Amino acid sequence: MHKYLRSVGFTNFIHYKDILTLRENIFENPDKIDVSDVMNSSYVTMEKDFAQHIGAAIFGEYDFKDLFHYEYIYPYYNGDLISCSAHCSFSRKTDHNAFMAICDDPILPIPLIFSLQNTGEYLEIAGDQTILDQPLAIHFTGFSVKGTILLPVTEPADKQAVQKQKAQRKSWKNEAMKGDQKALESLAIDDLNQYNKAARRFLTEDLYSIVSTSFMPTGLECDVYAVIGKILDFDLHVNEMTLQKVYHFLIEANEVQFDLLINEKDLTGEPAVGRRFKGEIWLQGRIDFSGPASAFSEESTPADASADTSSGGSDESAPTDASAGSSYGGSDESAETEGGADSEE
Repeated sequence: MHKYLRSVGFTNFIHYKDILTLRENIFENPDKIDVSDVMNSSYVTMEKDFAQHIGAAIFGEYDFKDLFHYEYIYPYYNGDLISCSAHCSFSRKTDHNAFMAICDDPILPIPLIFSLQNTGEYLEIAGDQTILDQPLAIHFTGFSVKGTILLPVTEPADKQAVQKQKAQRKSWKNEAMKGDQKALESLAIDDLNQYNKAARRFLTEDLYSIVSTSFMPTGLECDVYAVIGKILDFDLHVNEMTLQKVYHFLIEANEVQFDLLINEKDLTGEPAVGRRFKGEIWLQGRIDFSGPASAFSEESTPADASADTSSGGSDESAPTDASAGSSYGGSDESAETEGGADSEE
């Protein structure tokens, strides 16, 4: 977790003494304290904002002598976006009270594994199956230490046909999860057709022209993903403690919207609405345990942001004649037009 503190403006906080200084700052001047009483233990989360909605938090436990025992520190972003609503399962890490969660959503080809942000809240309701057995609203945040801005691709002319194709795939996935053999066969045939289309296009086109967005697991850590996503909105913040600049993006990748934070020093290229972000992210999720959420639908996520921000505007100056495909371990093409897209260094 220490590695990703740089994504919220703590680039030089890599040694123990630096982390200790940050821990003491949060402990002495927290903006928010959440106490979770579980059995005979009091788990405490202390948050401190260093920019708007952006900060770092420490998690630990008070003993019977009211002494605080620190466990770990992590970055956070407290946004209002609901990325999806899904059933989740949880697994505790071996060395401390931190949890991994698995989100199983029909709109995703495979479940998403992420680090749980609000551990204390989960510990309070860990035994309440009436809540855990229901779909829960999840807010995803990605933290990146290296990213590149890519130019956009041209949207397909027949958007209605693309939406119809996506709706059909969602229907097949839902039926396949129920054990429908015909739906499984239809998905397999559709995946094979897309693979053949992509293989033909690879002979004459660039990878980033064929795949417009992607969300793929990468590396040995199960909560780290390689992402290519469309920039729906963005703004620039300044860390009040270090004065480092931090970009906040609203990203859409494979029809999943999430917030993303990256230090200005770690971003290559000039961001603009409509362009794309490419990089590796550590995925963190905050779950609303207050009650069951309705099944995820397109209406539950905010509309695409198109207004210019103070940090930049939309970019339509360098489109390419490529399909607006997406991938999660593969490409999901929506058109067979040809073209190319280049990264902006």
